[in-house]
Formats: sequence, C-alpha cells, structure tokens
Amino acid sequence: MIGRRACGFLAIALCSAQSVAAHHFNVYAWTDCQVIEVRATSESGKLAATGDIRLRDDGGNIVGSYDLAPGEATEVPLDGVDLSGGLRVEVQSGPHEDYWQLTQEDIARACAS
Repeated sequence: MIGRRACGFLAIALCSAQSVAAHHFNVYAWTDCQVIEVRATSESGKLAATGDIRLRDDGGNIVGSYDLAPGEATEVPLDGVDLSGGLRVEVQSGPHEDYWQLTQEDIARACAS
C-alpha cells in the first residue's frame, strides 16, 4: 500500500510533468535559397503570434534579426547573408525559445534545386 506522502509526491510529479509539456515550443525553418521560411508553434500546434527571429552563423554571430510575423510562416530574406557555414535560426516568443539548424548540406540541396 502506498502511503499518503508517496501519493502526494506522485501527484506533484505528474502535475509538474504536465506543466512542462504544456510549455513546449517548436521552431521549423527551411529555405529555397532566396528566403528562409520560419514557423514557430506550441506543442499543440498553435502558431506563435509574435516574437523575434535571430540568424546566427557557424561562429555564433548574429547575422540578421527579424520580427516573427503572425500567420503560417515568416519569410526572412537572405540577401547578403553568408550561407556557406549553415545557419542557426533562433526564435523567441514571450518566455519560449527554440531553434532550427540549417546545415551546409541542407542549404546546398535547397540551392541546387
């Protein structure tokens, strides 16, 4: 038989796990070599309405900063951005933050088609 204290700890653990899952945030990014399209969603699939997008090169330097537009995806222009080392696409929306890594290979495939 499980004691009351053990049941209490179990209830707290389950509630904590649910609250962590409710705050999961996903970023997706893809390119056609002209723009990067960025989409940010909650775990349930709800689109982030506002936020900031940062592009970082392979050295971690910010090479672009943009507003996340409401809607399906935000288009970020690639004029003058060095794609040779890949890009890290970071999105922050309120307290949520995540990133998508576009590798050199991803970009090469997109630019070849």
